[in-house]
Amino acid sequence: MAATALLTPCTKILQVASGWGATARYLARAYGAEITATNIEHDHLVSAAKLSKMAGLERLISHTYADFHDLTFYVNQFDVWWCQEATVHAHGKRQVFREAQRVLKPGGCIIFSDQTTVRDKCSEVECERLAARHGSNDLYSWDDFMSALQDAGFIKTRSTDWGEYMAMHFANLARRIEDNYDELVCDIPEETIVYNFTLWRFGQELALRHAIGWSCFIGYKPI
Repeated sequence: MAATALLTPCTKILQVASGWGATARYLARAYGAEITATNIEHDHLVSAAKLSKMAGLERLISHTYADFHDLTFYVNQFDVWWCQEATVHAHGKRQVFREAQRVLKPGGCIIFSDQTTVRDKCSEVECERLAARHGSNDLYSWDDFMSALQDAGFIKTRSTDWGEYMAMHFANLARRIEDNYDELVCDIPEETIVYNFTLWRFGQELALRHAIGWSCFIGYKPI
C-alpha cells in the first residue's frame, strides 16, 4: 500500500480507524511521513500515543479522535487518506469517501484495503452473520466500492485483488487459536475464544468459495 501511494518524508497522511497505531509507527519509521492517526476508541488512542512516544515517533505521529463519517479537518489538508480493514464497519460508506475527498489536497490519493462480499454467493443467514460481524448492513462488493469512490469524485480509480490470501489468512488465525488454546483460556473468556475461532472458520469457508474477497483500492482527487 505504501509503495502504491508513493509515500515520501513530505507526505501528510490521514489514517482513519488507526487502532493501536502499529501502521502509523511503521509508516513513520519506513518513510518519515507525517501521520495524523485517528480513531473513535479513546482507549486505543491513549495506548497508541504511549507506544508512539516509547518508539520516539511522537514528532511524526499525532493521535486524535475522529469519526471517518464526519471528519473535523480542513478542506485540502492531506496528501493521503489511509485505511485498512475498517470501511466495512462504516454505516455510510459513501459519506466516508466524500469526507475523504474533502480533506485531501488536489491530486491527493485515497488508499484502503478491505473485504468485499459477493452477496449472490452467500445465503441470507450468511449475509446476516457478516452484517452482524461488521456492524453494518451494506455488504459492499468490489463493484460497490468502485462505484462509491467514483461517486465521491475520485478519478483514476483502480484496485489490486488480494482475494487469494483470504482463506489462508483465516485458516492461519483459526490454527493459531487451536495451537495456543490452553494458554489463551488462562487470560481470555472461553466464549470469546470460541466465538473468534468459529468466526475465522466461517470466513475461511466463504473465502474458499469466493463469496468474500479482499482488495486494495486507490483513487485520486482531481487537480
